[in-house]
Amino acid sequence: SVAALLAMHPRVVLAWRANELDTMVCQVRDCFLASGKGASVDAVTGERTDLCFARRKEGAAGKHNKARLNVVRLAMRLRAASQRPQHWAHALENAGIGAPIVNATYEQLAEFEHKRSALPFAITNFRRLAAALGFHVSLEVARGELAPLAGTRLPPPSHRTTIFNFDEVQTTLAQPGVHHSVRALLRP
Repeated sequence: SVAALLAMHPRVVLAWRANELDTMVCQVRDCFLASGKGASVDAVTGERTDLCFARRKEGAAGKHNKARLNVVRLAMRLRAASQRPQHWAHALENAGIGAPIVNATYEQLAEFEHKRSALPFAITNFRRLAAALGFHVSLEVARGELAPLAGTRLPPPSHRTTIFNFDEVQTTLAQPGVHHSVRALLRP
């Protein structure tokens, strides 16, 4: 219950993935979303597949799926989803828990893995996140743990690699009236 949670004096950190299109694509490919938002399909044929979450297992090698997104109300869904963190913060406050002590996005925390120049920002964010949870992480320890990972991953690929109907999605998001922040989610 909320009373029991409040009695523990929780420290709340709000973390999320800023690119809601990435989130939606993963959820559709993993079959976690209602069918109205899209379908997991074979990457070559476009036929529905039940590969879903199993795509992440080693035995799925050679099998690839993509998300075929339902473009009806796609821009509206993405815009609403991008506002969820603010709603979550308000819900925490309204429940009496209080505002999150710190907010962080996946992109803020992980960008250094494909962009070495983002390492100082990542170190700052990880230390801030740890401090909000009550842990002191020295600059030396944070740098020592994160520096070896800097630049070890490729940047996120074009959504063409994960969205079966990429051209349709791109056309939909380019329509007049679609907020620029939603357009910016798509990686060509």
